[in-house]
Amino acid sequence: MHGSKLLVSVLEDTGVDCAFGLAGSTNLGILDEIEKSSKIEFYTTRHEQVATGMATGYALATRKPTAAVVHVGPGAANMILGMASAYRENVPVIAITGNEPSYNLGRNVKHEWDVLQVFERITKYNVRMGRENTHDQIRDAVTQSVTGIPGPIHIDVPHNLENETFPDLDEKLRKKTRSHEYIASMNRCRPNPDGLDQIIELLSTAKRPLIIAGSEIRWFDSSNELKVLAEKMQIPVANAHNARGALSEEHPLSIGLVGWIGLKPTNDYLESADLIIAVGASLSDYTTSDWKRVDPSASIVHITMRPRELNRQYVADVNVMADSTSTLIDLNEKLEKSNKNISFKEIVAPVRKEYEGARNSVFNVKVPRGEGGVDPAPIIHLLDSLAGDYSFVTGGGIHAKFARHLPVTSINGHFGTLNFSGMSQGLPLAMGAQIALDEQVFVFEGDGGFAMVMQDLETAVREEIPVKIIIFNNDAYMSQAVRQHRVYDGRTTGSVFKNPDFAAFARDLGMFGESIEDSSQVTDTIERFVEVKGPALIDAHVDPWIGTEFLNAELNK
Repeated sequence: MHGSKLLVSVLEDTGVDCAFGLAGSTNLGILDEIEKSSKIEFYTTRHEQVATGMATGYALATRKPTAAVVHVGPGAANMILGMASAYRENVPVIAITGNEPSYNLGRNVKHEWDVLQVFERITKYNVRMGRENTHDQIRDAVTQSVTGIPGPIHIDVPHNLENETFPDLDEKLRKKTRSHEYIASMNRCRPNPDGLDQIIELLSTAKRPLIIAGSEIRWFDSSNELKVLAEKMQIPVANAHNARGALSEEHPLSIGLVGWIGLKPTNDYLESADLIIAVGASLSDYTTSDWKRVDPSASIVHITMRPRELNRQYVADVNVMADSTSTLIDLNEKLEKSNKNISFKEIVAPVRKEYEGARNSVFNVKVPRGEGGVDPAPIIHLLDSLAGDYSFVTGGGIHAKFARHLPVTSINGHFGTLNFSGMSQGLPLAMGAQIALDEQVFVFEGDGGFAMVMQDLETAVREEIPVKIIIFNNDAYMSQAVRQHRVYDGRTTGSVFKNPDFAAFARDLGMFGESIEDSSQVTDTIERFVEVKGPALIDAHVDPWIGTEFLNAELNK
């Protein structure tokens, strides 16, 4: 068989069912093989960054390895932002880059650059397809993407190998490969029982404990076990930014998002907690507000499969290097058998009430705000009341301040790549997630980020991806303009501009596109937007200064 057929066959055998990308002379054989002989669904995008972002959204929603297939040189370079985001969020994206023929590499030919060295820094596994043991090489790469803590991998394919003849794959080996489920995370690790005994002892003496749920809850599918533990002892649970919905934020034990983008009652409780149980969380700057919110005297339990994170930010009283599902199952069993009567029921209700009040105040605007445009909060509040079950994506920027406080009720209720916080990731993530999910996916994006990828609205229309986009448009990179106003005497070099008519652009592509320029337009427009069956866009011209208050603390440091 040809090399392109071998590659696609192994991808299919390892469970890859969706791929994104665009055609170039060095990957045409791979794309043709996907089309003619595989069950892999391929989506053509208009830019490699978008292909990688869509693969990230799909992989986040399914926990399955997902491919992005692009061309040599500049095509591979255009993947860097998306791959770096996937790397920071541990997402199993398979980057497949075509390359010049192997016999020309190293001779400074057109398109050539050291793609392997660059991708080495932003992938979990990185390899160039060769002539020997090729099946094992590709299978191993995909396996690495979903083993332990998942992550993106890179396979570089020299052009001559697309059409080179390889031995046919052994059907017994293919059958054995297919017998495994390639989904994050394939391999689990049980905890040391002594560590669990120590956790129970700390719980028995704690007064104000807190569970912080992190992203490993997603990858090890631990939400149910987390809920059992929280309910068993009535412990408050806060979600890290990349684990929204690990425990439903409508659950009476949830106190929502914690850290830099959390609400005050949640962060206040973190500061007063005397025992912190981090389940699959890295205790990062984002989660702890630059490591300022954890009381130095608090006891810490850290449960993670990332050895580099153990004792990295805080010296823990108990370190458990095991997966979150196995650890929580074993801990719940030990607690069931324990004669210790541990419950923190009296602690939860007051902080939950404060959290709900703070969350509601984000959206329940009593006095109309904004003289230079509409207020984002009523738009989001109305959408939430009309949309039924949905998931959402937030891009990077001030616009996300409001949407991020919508209650998230499941691990797939919210998607984002905040560890890298790149602009322009919102639309690609949302389109990839929308392909994977049955429920509606909304994306709340700023005008700056949207304009970087707006060409791929055509992808949404062509591929009939019914994603719904709300742009909070302030004609600026507003988070930077705020800093310039407050620190640089209002000189807004590089941050203020004039946008095109995004709604008209959407209509030109054949999809729903409308603008909101006045508060009187909000209700009617949102009602029609929610009812649209296909992709749809609203360009909301918002007051640029609403929501910028949270930058005060940063600027006053």
